[in-house]
Amino acid sequence: MGKHKTVPVNEEWKQAIKTTQSGIEQPIIFYIEVYGETSAYYMAARLKKENWDVQLLRSGSGWICLANAIVTPDDQTINDLCDYLSDLSEHYGGSFKRWELGSPG
Repeated sequence: MGKHKTVPVNEEWKQAIKTTQSGIEQPIIFYIEVYGETSAYYMAARLKKENWDVQLLRSGSGWICLANAIVTPDDQTINDLCDYLSDLSEHYGGSFKRWELGSPG
């Protein structure tokens, strides 16, 4: 596998991580924009196969893929997931946008 591109955890994200309970798994939603419908469905299928909870939403001329995970939100975990999703989104002709803490349920 190729070298991952680093997507830095910015200050806003660090504040979000600091407001979470240490060591507690929490729902996190990752937002990925994909420009082609077929690519969006292929990427969603791949993420589902990797046990992600995925939703696709039509957005203007493209698609937004919401990839949901339950993880312990520390800097390393978030960086690793952002790197992976950034690489994956580029493979499918899209771009990783952001993440946010989700709400349980």
